[in-house]
Parts: sequence; structure tokens; C-alpha cells
Amino acid sequence: MRRVVMALMGLLVLGCSAVLGFRWFAGLGAAAEVARLDQRPFHQPDPAPWDAFLKEVVTDEGLVDYSRARGVVLARLHTYTASLARATPAAFGDDQARLALYLNAYNAFVIEGVLHYQPINSIEDVGPFHQFFRERRYRLAGQVLSLHDLETTLIRPMDARIHFALNCASRSCPPLRAEAFRGPRLEAQLSEATEAFVRNQHFNGYDARAGVWRLSALFDWYRDDFGGEAGVRAMLARFGPAGADAAAPIQFLDYDWRLNRAHGPGSASGD
Repeated sequence: MRRVVMALMGLLVLGCSAVLGFRWFAGLGAAAEVARLDQRPFHQPDPAPWDAFLKEVVTDEGLVDYSRARGVVLARLHTYTASLARATPAAFGDDQARLALYLNAYNAFVIEGVLHYQPINSIEDVGPFHQFFRERRYRLAGQVLSLHDLETTLIRPMDARIHFALNCASRSCPPLRAEAFRGPRLEAQLSEATEAFVRNQHFNGYDARAGVWRLSALFDWYRDDFGGEAGVRAMLARFGPAGADAAAPIQFLDYDWRLNRAHGPGSASGD
């Protein structure tokens, strides 16, 4: 009997040792995995696929050939947006690099959204209350967020000029640039986009006969971002046509939400 008891105790000791040993090795394995993850270099998405995609689908007027976007170049868009999911903005060198990432991500997600909801003639076809910007979710830097979230929480607080860089897939939106935003060039790119938009007679103009400015609704919606009415008028004085009265009354134009679709071979008009 004593031998049986001793044998059982021995088996129990061996069993406990085996369990402890397994947990110890498992702990080492888990620690090694954590260390491996912690030591990974941050991921800064390469904007080259996005840049190449833009050069293929954006016209000189800043419109988008969505028919071509759905074709052989679509893989470039998906390559870029897939890389955005693992981006690590906090590890970027400066705010310019982070803002360039956010601007590129927003514009890329907008095109993905249009392709997802096709066929549409306007983003308003997606649903009331601008559901296009609020309904669908996108993956960026480990987060799942809407276009509205991306703009209001990450992009908008960084620089007022982003309103001339973001494209909302509509006719009254600032034209889409046929190039990716890049940190080292972002200051120049935002300055160029601002001047180009204010000077563009399709969006803004001064009626000398009536003595009135007719401006994009963007200047009404986001006037606080521009420094109030004084900030808007400062832009008009700087970039408006020669002889224009920067202090003249302002009328805001209705916003055209029709799709910013290029009309060419294979493109449906829908208008």
C-alpha cells in the first residue's frame, strides 16, 4: 500500500512539474512574441501606389475617371489603402508627415467609397444627412473610422488649408490633385491648393458690375477655421483679381453635390 501511495505522489509531482514547465516555456514564448511586436519598426505607408493611381485617373481639371479607376489601376488603390491600416502616425517625424498621410488617406477612402456605392450620380444618393461620410468605415492606423471622423478629429485641427486639399467626390469640392501629398512638400502643396482654389472662377469670383463676391460655400461653412470673416477677406485681398474690392458684400453659392466624374470614353454621364 505504501508503495502505491509513493508511486501516486511521484506521478503527482511529475505532473505538476510538467504543467509548470509548460507554463514557463509558454511564458517565454509569449514574452518573445511581445518583444518581437514591440521591436517592429513603425510603418509609414509608401504613397507611391496612390500617386501612380492618381496620375492614371485624375484629369487636368481635377475630376476622376471612375470607369478607369475600376479597371486595371484599381489594384494600386487597394495596395495603398491596405497599407493605411498598419500606419503608425505617432512615430512619424513631424506633423507635416502625419497630415500628408491623413490627407492622402481621406482622398483615397473617398474614391473607394464612390466605387463601393456605384452606381451613383451624387454622394447624396447614398442617403440623407451625408451618410456617404458617416456610414462606411475605413481602417487607418489600427482604428476603424468614418470619413467624418477622420476629417473632424484628425485632419481639421491641424491646418485650415486642408479644406482646399480634401476632395469629397463632388463638383463643388476643390479639384483633386494628380499627386500624393508628401511631408517635405506639404507646405508648398497646401499653399498652391489654396491659391488655386481662391483664384478658380468656377468656385469663386468677383462681380465688378454688382460689386459683390460670389464664393464657395466652403468659406461659409468653415469661416471660423479661416479666422472668421476677416480671415476670408484677407485671402480675397491676397489672391483675388486685381481691382477687386476685398470689403465688398459676399454671396455664397449653392454647393453642387453631383459626382466629380470625368466624362470621357467609357464614362457614363449620369447628369
